[in-house]
Amino acid sequence: MTSSLLSLIQAPALPYFLKKRQKSLSAKQGNIYNSLPSFESMVKRYSKNLEKENILLSDERTLLSNERTFLAYINIALTSLLLGLALLQIAQLPQFPSNLAYIGIFAIFVAIITLITGFILYIQRKKEILSIERIKIT
Repeated sequence: MTSSLLSLIQAPALPYFLKKRQKSLSAKQGNIYNSLPSFESMVKRYSKNLEKENILLSDERTLLSNERTFLAYINIALTSLLLGLALLQIAQLPQFPSNLAYIGIFAIFVAIITLITGFILYIQRKKEILSIERIKIT
């Protein structure tokens, strides 16, 4: 009784030409996967290239993030410099208070300090990143 119910629930059998097509596709897929290089051979090939370079990918990422941080410092410095210059120009107009000139000078001072700090930190971090000895993984 249960076997007859299962036969009704199961999908109908595939026609002959579809079965043949399915077999040929699975055979082709097997050939494609068999022709790919193994993971071990890829690791050996690319690890030799990395050893030749003397700098690892993680070091590259760290250097690039250090450069991005320096660019952020430059961005902040330029923004506060432009703000300071704009406030100095606005302070010269008669309808605005002259106190804006002091704020503008302070913003320019902050821009200069930010630029110097960013440059110093960039140089220090770059020296630290390049001076760290890496353990070679074999």
